[in-house]
Amino acid sequence: MSEVTPKSSSGATPPVSSTVMIQPDNMSMQMTSNKLDGTNYSAWSQFVKLYVTGKGKLGYLIGEKTKPAITNPSFSTWVEENVILMSWLLNSMTSDINASFLRLPTAHDIWNAVAQTYFTGNDAFQIYKLRHKEHETHQQGKSLASYFSVLQTIWQELDFLNSYDMESAKDIATLKKRIENERVYDFLAGLDPGFDQIRVQVLAQDPLPNLRSTYTFVRRKELRQTAMLTSPPQESSALMTIHHSPSILVSSRSWKPEDKESLFCTHCKRTKHTQEICFKLNGYPDWFRKKGEG
Repeated sequence: MSEVTPKSSSGATPPVSSTVMIQPDNMSMQMTSNKLDGTNYSAWSQFVKLYVTGKGKLGYLIGEKTKPAITNPSFSTWVEENVILMSWLLNSMTSDINASFLRLPTAHDIWNAVAQTYFTGNDAFQIYKLRHKEHETHQQGKSLASYFSVLQTIWQELDFLNSYDMESAKDIATLKKRIENERVYDFLAGLDPGFDQIRVQVLAQDPLPNLRSTYTFVRRKELRQTAMLTSPPQESSALMTIHHSPSILVSSRSWKPEDKESLFCTHCKRTKHTQEICFKLNGYPDWFRKKGEG
């Protein structure tokens, strides 16, 4: 925002209070790439509200910033701010959608009209579609982050459509915990078969961890498993723990095949390996299963 300080006809500079503020051209600014197309009102409205709030113009959107009288010194500012917000709203819609709201006089009128047109409220059919999509969503080779993101989007839509009107804070907390537990089960159920052992480890925890903790746990295990399965375990690993003296570490250069007999796993209590490469602790790699089948 630039400032222009006008001078009087006599050449003297007027007081600072006479400073005129010039607004930059924000008319063509686009709030979100997720334009309203008639099917995505829920996500669109969330994006818009976040953006407008961040710009300090929420009052114009929800009607709290009412239009002042034409004689009011703030009238011109209100008109300019309202027009800017109207342009943002219209630019965040597809061309066939924004034509329906182009003639409305205020940003608040546009906001309300869009909500009346596209907000379905507690629509049973839409909730059914989301629940069906939730139960049909599986990892199917996608990355863990991508799979979890798809589920998160569905759950947020369900939370937006479902209203839980309860007076008791205890009842609300109980319901939220029950819903979160169900989402933990859905998340685990949709994981690829390679996560079977990790799934069992999560379900064995008491109490059941919350959704975020579950995702973090699975993600950590996945990273560890991926690092191990990048290549088959080598007997000449960089450092190995010796059974008769756990504190002694032997480098791979000095290790000999006969030294394998001195290795001991503190997890499964068996010899010839350590817990770092214990399959019972860390999971069986694909190459080991294929070898066993052969």
